Amino acid sequence: MKKLMALLVATLMIVSVLPSVAFAEADADVQAVYDALTEEMLVTDNEPESSVTKNLNLDLTGDITLPAGVSVTFASSDETVIASNGTVTRDASASKSVTLTATIAKEGAESLTKELKFTVLPLTKEVIASDNLYYPEHTGKLFVDYSSGKAVQTL
Repeated sequence: MKKLMALLVATLMIVSVLPSVAFAEADADVQAVYDALTEEMLVTDNEPESSVTKNLNLDLTGDITLPAGVSVTFASSDETVIASNGTVTRDASASKSVTLTATIAKEGAESLTKELKFTVLPLTKEVIASDNLYYPEHTGKLFVDYSSGKAVQTL
């Protein structure tokens, strides 16, 4: 009976310690980067994430100061539209929706993943630089804007 009781106590001690050893919890630094990371900080020139026309800034320069040991990597749902390094390749005629999955990691801590969604506009829908509006009725026409210093812009 004593051996059985000793075995039971030893088993309970192992089981009670196991969860803290087997599963690393999210580190506060990893969680802070996860919470701060948004689509808006990755787009350039204040473009909305719903109408991307330029490469994304995936190095996070100026947006987040990564705590020591924390890294962020990106994977794209469609590398032909948005590459994992942020390079944007626009389709000739159709908007494309792409999800970037950010993995925030720190050695010894649980990694967190966050999905960031973007819509890349096609080449035929150029934004008129003077007022940042898109006029579908002008698609395929030549636009001359003398006020902005740009002589010709194709829409």
